[in-house]
Parts: sequence; structure tokens; C-alpha cells
Amino acid sequence: MEEEKAFRFKEAVKELETIVRELEDDTVDLDVALKKYERGIRLIRMCNEYLDKAELRLKELTQDEGGVPLLKDAQLEE
Repeated sequence: MEEEKAFRFKEAVKELETIVRELEDDTVDLDVALKKYERGIRLIRMCNEYLDKAELRLKELTQDEGGVPLLKDAQLEE
């Protein structure tokens, strides 16, 4: 699907925020609101899939040679 090839997480989140604002505005026609809602659901699914893949990559990167996960405290920059 071409839409998924061009997927950018940050852009999807921004679009979701726009959709939410527009739907909360309550001035959108019902047909338009339904289309925006459907688009929002597709974006949420794509974001969830992206985050699931990112989580798997992180798990792969934090395993020892035997595949045992290495648990480390997160070092947050202040």
C-alpha cells in the first residue's frame, strides 16, 4: 500500500491531532466527520504497528548472545 510506504510517525501524530481538533470543533458535517474518524482510526493502527515494530527492534538490540534480554535502567538526559 502506497500510504504505508510514505508513513512518517511524527506526521501521522500531527494529522491525528488535527483530526481530533476538527472533530471536537463540532462544526464539521456528519459525512466529513465520519471520513475524518475513519482516517484517524487508520492512522492509529499504523502508529500502533510502527510502535510495535520499534519495540521489537529495541528488544533485539538489548539481548545478549544467547538471546536473553538485558535489562538496563534507562538513562534519561536532563
